[in-house]
Amino acid sequence: YHQDTYYLNNLHTRLISGISYAHGDEIDEAAFQAALKNLDQFGVVGLTEKFAETLALFCIKLNWDRLPMLVSANVNEERTDIAKISKRTYANIAHREQYDLQLYQRAQKIFEADISAHQEEIQNLVQKIGNPTNWRKHTSRLRWVTYKIRKGLRNKLNRVISRPGS
Repeated sequence: YHQDTYYLNNLHTRLISGISYAHGDEIDEAAFQAALKNLDQFGVVGLTEKFAETLALFCIKLNWDRLPMLVSANVNEERTDIAKISKRTYANIAHREQYDLQLYQRAQKIFEADISAHQEEIQNLVQKIGNPTNWRKHTSRLRWVTYKIRKGLRNKLNRVISRPGS
């Protein structure tokens, strides 16, 4: 806890509850209850650690016409292993972020219920969007098609420009 950054504690609870960042607005049980109420009204809830499943669920629940492309970027390769965090440090973080942890548990339950309700369709979509190797194949094909289109347009433009009397 630091007095200048306490308003960042339980950030997700703050954002979902609608409480402002104004100094003096600490997250309390009332803010947590507001966040739970708002979360329960979301059309869809996703989890970053289950990102492919989240994208598949978004496709289904939000009626997306096109599949998104799953690309890994900005991945922290040097992330601290949770097992290496001392029990005291972990307990301090858990205490400081208690409302976010509880909110996350609710989000997990909502997410898992939606996944269960659409299990077969989710698995099918995850196969299509969740394999970076498949996307590399599609991306290289897309680059080739894009190159051909650009080349064709360039050739047509050159013919138009080089016509006598133009």
